[in-house]
Amino acid sequence: MLSPKITSFFLALQLALTAIGCSSLQPEPSQQLNPNPNEATFFDSGLFDADLSSKLYSYPEKFVIKPAGGVTVNKMPERLDKWLSMIKQENGTVQLKEYSPGSTKDIGLLVEMAVQLFDLAKEAATYRPARKYDAIVEYDKSTGDVRQITFYKKAE
Repeated sequence: MLSPKITSFFLALQLALTAIGCSSLQPEPSQQLNPNPNEATFFDSGLFDADLSSKLYSYPEKFVIKPAGGVTVNKMPERLDKWLSMIKQENGTVQLKEYSPGSTKDIGLLVEMAVQLFDLAKEAATYRPARKYDAIVEYDKSTGDVRQITFYKKAE
């Protein structure tokens, strides 16, 4: 039988590993916020990051993020900027495209997103799947509102 100090140590170690995301990087399917495996609705919460990370770890060819509201190209929330920055940091492309539901016309503007370094292991693990993607941010030209962000798996 282990002493209480050793038992406490192992319990503390397990809690610490769980806190930094080493025990399980993907939430259970019942914890996912949007049941569509190739789509997520953006809202500014860590729950969004966990849902998106979990879904991107299956590496779909195409993945769409639809903002719940209030996201513009000039005021990109830090949470979305981190995802796009990871794509750019890993030599992916991030483009702006005028939104048109029936058109795929690309205006070809490259967005220079600020590349951010991630200090925490959990944060790095969360955003790791973005390394395999390029992204297109589709927006309404008249309002600047982001309509959707589409991640496309890079050719390997």
